[in-house]
Amino acid sequence: MGTIGWTEEQQRAIETPGRLLVAAAAGSGKTAVLAERVLRLLLRDEDPVDLDEILVVTFTRAAAAEMQERVRLALDKALTEETRPDRLPRVMGQLSLLPQAEITTLHSFCLRLLRRYAFLIGLKPDFRLVDEREGAVVKEEALAAVAEEYYSERGPEMRELVRYATDGFDDRPFLAQIEALYDFAVNEPAPEDWLRRLPDPYELQAEDLLAQPWGAAVRRHMRRQLESAGDCLRLACHLAELPAGPAAYLTALRLEARAVEQKLTALTEREIDFTEKWAEDIFRRLPQAKPLLAWDKEKRALFYTLQKKTQDLRNRAKKLWRETCREFAAWPLPAQAEAAAGCAALARALAEWTARFMAAFRRRKLELNIMDYNDLEHWTVKLLSAPDFPAGLFRQVLVDEYQDINGVQERILELAAGEADFFLVGDVKQSIYRFRRADPGLFLQKYRDYEQVALLRQNFRSRPEIVAGVNTVFSAVMSEEAGEIDYGEREALIYGAPYPPPPAGERTAAGPVECCWFDPPALQALSRNEDTVKHAETEAIYTAGRILDLVRPAGGRAAAVVFDRGRSAYRPAAYADIAVLMRSGGSQMSVYKDVFARFGVPCFGEAASVPYRPAEVEIMLSLLRILDNPRQDIPLAAVLHSPIAGLSGDELARIRAASQETEFWDALRAAVSLWEETGSEPVLLEKLSRFLADYARWRKWLNHYPLDELIWRLYGETGLPEVAEAMTGGVYRRENLEEFYRQARQFSSGRLQGLYSFLRYWDLLAAAPGKT
Repeated sequence: MGTIGWTEEQQRAIETPGRLLVAAAAGSGKTAVLAERVLRLLLRDEDPVDLDEILVVTFTRAAAAEMQERVRLALDKALTEETRPDRLPRVMGQLSLLPQAEITTLHSFCLRLLRRYAFLIGLKPDFRLVDEREGAVVKEEALAAVAEEYYSERGPEMRELVRYATDGFDDRPFLAQIEALYDFAVNEPAPEDWLRRLPDPYELQAEDLLAQPWGAAVRRHMRRQLESAGDCLRLACHLAELPAGPAAYLTALRLEARAVEQKLTALTEREIDFTEKWAEDIFRRLPQAKPLLAWDKEKRALFYTLQKKTQDLRNRAKKLWRETCREFAAWPLPAQAEAAAGCAALARALAEWTARFMAAFRRRKLELNIMDYNDLEHWTVKLLSAPDFPAGLFRQVLVDEYQDINGVQERILELAAGEADFFLVGDVKQSIYRFRRADPGLFLQKYRDYEQVALLRQNFRSRPEIVAGVNTVFSAVMSEEAGEIDYGEREALIYGAPYPPPPAGERTAAGPVECCWFDPPALQALSRNEDTVKHAETEAIYTAGRILDLVRPAGGRAAAVVFDRGRSAYRPAAYADIAVLMRSGGSQMSVYKDVFARFGVPCFGEAASVPYRPAEVEIMLSLLRILDNPRQDIPLAAVLHSPIAGLSGDELARIRAASQETEFWDALRAAVSLWEETGSEPVLLEKLSRFLADYARWRKWLNHYPLDELIWRLYGETGLPEVAEAMTGGVYRRENLEEFYRQARQFSSGRLQGLYSFLRYWDLLAAAPGKT
């Protein structure tokens, strides 16, 4: 345990007893520190902790597996290096406990806990965890049930809510509001209580409005506007005071600057009422200013320049002031309070119907004996709060990536820890999961208020150029207002990686860090299409050039060198040393691949997957859709135009011509009736009559066969697999249809049943990343 040279900060994080928050910057060795702390707890002489008394929560399964492996290797090493025979049984005992150690993700911990103790809260332990798409189908069923309730008992508040939330013809926006509010509420430890409190912020007196979050946002924006206006006026005063400046403006400018300062003081002290008095214009006409007659031509020119700059600064300040008044001071607070009170009733109605949906969704999942990840968390809170739940399961709770948890997850950890020691590791600067309702504010609160905080700032991963670049950029753009934390000396990275200097005369690929701005037309000559250079293509051309400059010797300039840790030496840079990072893949990555190929830069990248919808599977989906409901024009036309019915585009047009004002299904039936009466279109009539007969027979199968058997019989009746196999790439096309059948069979083995549910499931599956 004593062979690693820990830094002073790392040593403090490893050895500090009790509850500790560790703010660990990127590359600071936090995983090694966490593993070492676990090992020290296991093998300390006084009051050692057993491995089954420790809960280690990581963010991903891979991180949990890595942590478990680190602990195993550390124990193996301790076993071989231990010099005291009396300690060997202790080490061996901890190794034997490793398979049952709680080194896991939070959801895996919840799952195991609920399986083991489900009986304490009346839960069936054989529940099944559903994926997001299957859960979305059940959610839609619950939403539909809530919609039916609404239509049967809508009161005045509901009518008003729907009037605001819909266009009067479609209730989907209203249901989307319920779903969005539900998704927010379930990340609270007590979602029903949170919904009940939802209308409270709207029921306020006028003087309380500015204390609300939106009032604070208004004040912040006004303060920024007024501070900028004040800066402009102070600079204008400075110009007016210069020997050749417009001194006649000085008195007016000082009065205006003082008025802005008074408004800022009132704003800071919340002595603001948003009335017409607040919005009174503080700017008056400037007096006349002229150069002195005794001045020479050069001094007169300087005067006019300073006068123009002074006027421009004052006009900028005037514009900022008037924008502030127009945006924020035109609506008196009493009128705002009255409007907010009106919103309270709407918020109450929305919260009530969201709670109804929440209850319906929960009941439906209990009926199907399924859970989603939100259920895992809330049932675990209920279990840990149960009076019969055994207390003191853990003596130590260690949490990694603490900045990415939410309120429910924090409640789980608090309940699981009880009186145990907490060891929390995180970095709010690396919080990227707010879109999943992570709440970095939980970490920040402890960062500011915790009695014991350790800072791991030394970066052992990056070169000094990267560390310096990160510190320079982050210190300039990251503030408490913009990024929830000020990037100051306490947060700045410290270079700690053991990179030796490069050989004399060699340039490294490491830096310096560059920020490049360029004009796309400047690189048009390098593009294949000089008239329409896309922004992504221009960036790719520039990037390819920079890569070639690093890797290929040219014009007497040697390739850049990189430090190879495996060899502990510098070597020429290779293409594999370079990564191009993008916000997302998709079409932009395709552009880069194409450009790199033109420039001879080998590359590999996995673009973000798009829904995989082969034509042969789309035909079968269209057939299933019209079996569920024939009044869907596009699926119906797709089936008629496919090998199943074999109609040409011209024949489809003749069907539509028979009845242009109706849905295509009605036009089809009207055309058949017309042509049967008149005896016209015999060939087309025969095709349609055969299809309608098949359709009627297949429709009856819906009530007699499960979904997978229905699809298999349709394959046999339509011959679609054989037709697909006869086409180009036929083997793969047939495999696609077989995979579609397997998906249907897997779906039928679950709790959800029925063609409609499967179609919704498939739409959600196809819309998600990855192949179907």
